[in-house]
Amino acid sequence: MNTALDDFAERLSTQLHASLDWIPVDGLPWVDGRRNVAERARRRRHFRVRAAASVLAAAAAVTAVIVVAQPGGRRTLTPTQPLTLKVLASAAVGGTDPAELAAGGGWVFAGLWDSGQLLRLDPTTLRATATLQVGTARTGPLSVAYGDGAVWVLNFADGRLWRVDPATMTATLKVTLPSQPSQVAVGDGAVWVTVCCTSVDDSTRQRLLRIDPTTGAITGSHVVAGDGETVPLAVGPDIVVTSHNGPVLVIDPKTMSVVRTLPDLCAGCEDTAGLVAGDQGMYVTSSASVVRYDPKSGRLLATSPDIPDIGAPLSVQPDGIWFSGTGRVLRLDPRSLAITAQAPVAAGAYLVELTHSVYVSFEGTIDKVGTVS
Repeated sequence: MNTALDDFAERLSTQLHASLDWIPVDGLPWVDGRRNVAERARRRRHFRVRAAASVLAAAAAVTAVIVVAQPGGRRTLTPTQPLTLKVLASAAVGGTDPAELAAGGGWVFAGLWDSGQLLRLDPTTLRATATLQVGTARTGPLSVAYGDGAVWVLNFADGRLWRVDPATMTATLKVTLPSQPSQVAVGDGAVWVTVCCTSVDDSTRQRLLRIDPTTGAITGSHVVAGDGETVPLAVGPDIVVTSHNGPVLVIDPKTMSVVRTLPDLCAGCEDTAGLVAGDQGMYVTSSASVVRYDPKSGRLLATSPDIPDIGAPLSVQPDGIWFSGTGRVLRLDPRSLAITAQAPVAAGAYLVELTHSVYVSFEGTIDKVGTVS
């Protein structure tokens, strides 16, 4: 295909998509609900999710276009609707707080704040195949990540980062952290942890730590300004970190120096912006949409359609950007941010993907969402 024609088709696709988003559609059955999100006690953000008042009854308005080859080599733009996904399995894990989720090594892992347990789940049935006690009830796993062949868990009870062997579900390393743990992620040869509340000064009370996954040594750190107690971070080609009412910092993973400082991209939002990073840029939730930025230049690259009651959690996966809102889970194209898939499920708090299925946690339940084979 001719490169110039490809570029023209992509621009036309984006412009047509943007125009269609402003066309009113009678009877559009978006769920009208609102999820109450609040930081939990003991400086720990959790999501308390209200069950959706109803489910999404029909497909959304046309949100994307594709180029289809026609006889004679001509190409026309044909509208498509988002793929509708189904709930393939469901597991009741108890409690009122959504489970923290991670996936890798052929398993799904769930950190349960209410019981203080880390579960290893069969990805097909969601049956628990092993359990590790992390702290006690409501003092245990704050955040869970998978990487470098291990599960990484922030334990509020002892203030340490645990490295867990996924095969045996035993802790093989425990790293003492300098202050209250917040969130963990793995990438670029390191484990990244945000910590909070070392002082009352909003400019210095939070930090980003770089940790060696083999030795547990802290090999770098950087201050993160803001007044939140949960400090989201995203690991991609760069490390992106922010806090409530604070700037977004793009940090070089090797030097720990700030590559770019962006203003609070979710100014006026009730909670800290959802934040993920991928090969196509970094993604942030605004008050009613998802936006894609170039982390190096800070340039706005794309904006999703208007999405009422958008949820902050985001998950970047090979097939797109996933997030949940009230009564639905949506997948966005990583470049245009057009909606490419949707599932009518209860509002979720955490999402991970494994072998083309998406796992969503909400109050006391985990759902597996995907296409019916």
